Amino acid sequence: MSEVCGTISGVELINTALSVTSTVAALLTVWLAFLALGKAKETVLEAKTARLEAEQAAKEAAADRRTEAAERHDAAREEAADRRQAAADRREAERDRRRRRLERVGELVEDLFWMAETGRQGFIVPADKWMARRNLLGHAIVGLHDQLPETASLLDCANVGQAFGPASRARLEIERVLAALSRDQDSDHQD
Repeated sequence: MSEVCGTISGVELINTALSVTSTVAALLTVWLAFLALGKAKETVLEAKTARLEAEQAAKEAAADRRTEAAERHDAAREEAADRRQAAADRREAERDRRRRRLERVGELVEDLFWMAETGRQGFIVPADKWMARRNLLGHAIVGLHDQLPETASLLDCANVGQAFGPASRARLEIERVLAALSRDQDSDHQD
């Protein structure tokens, strides 16, 4: 029976050893699972951090694109405003040139009118003085004949005796054209 006791003890010893081994194996498995769980937790945290960083980068990129688009829009709006202002400045400069030119024509017409009035009153107006002023008028209205037909008709007058009526009509024509130019300028400034 001692042999049976020895065998039972050996079996018990083996069972105990197997039990301890399986317990150690189970503990080792739990410990490894715990380590794996910690690693998984770190991976999940890294993934969350990466996702948050990616979302933030996407938000910043979208904000940058919106800012760039707004800046391009503002630049385009400013450029359009600059073009409109440049066009308005060109129109204004052209009106000023035209006004000065019309004023010069008006001065010549005024001189011719008063020469015609002087001739009508019986005074002598030297032909060279008359012709010189009339010729200056011819140069001054180049390109304006269609707009100033009454003024252009003064060029057909050979002497001061023929010029009083056309000079009177030309004075009124110049006044009308200058007034219309002034109205156009005022309406542009109101826009």
